[in-house]
Amino acid sequence: MNGQGKTRGTVAILRVKATCNQSIVAITPKNFSTLLSEFLYLQLKAKYQEIRNLTGDNQRSGLNMPIIRRIEIYLPEITLQTQLVSEFKLENEMVKSNKALIERFEQKIKDRIAKVWGD
Repeated sequence: MNGQGKTRGTVAILRVKATCNQSIVAITPKNFSTLLSEFLYLQLKAKYQEIRNLTGDNQRSGLNMPIIRRIEIYLPEITLQTQLVSEFKLENEMVKSNKALIERFEQKIKDRIAKVWGD
């Protein structure tokens, strides 16, 4: 809810019971048959900068519950939410795999350069 760094507006899915303090808010769908937590998370994550902008750039500014309650959430049918979350997970796994592949080939290039230069 607060902070001038990256924290204000950052979202996560918490999968264990926990308590909150004045700097953290829990947002739980009222009805899981109409809103998936993962879909809500993806929307809020996509709105990171928009959420930060709600309070301005003042170091002391922070989010509060009235501001949080005004954030609009797109609410398609549950089947579309499920499909979009599945697609995101699949694409996210592809991104992770591609990053690992890039790292692997970057290391191969470094190793080859070292071998050519005799390091």
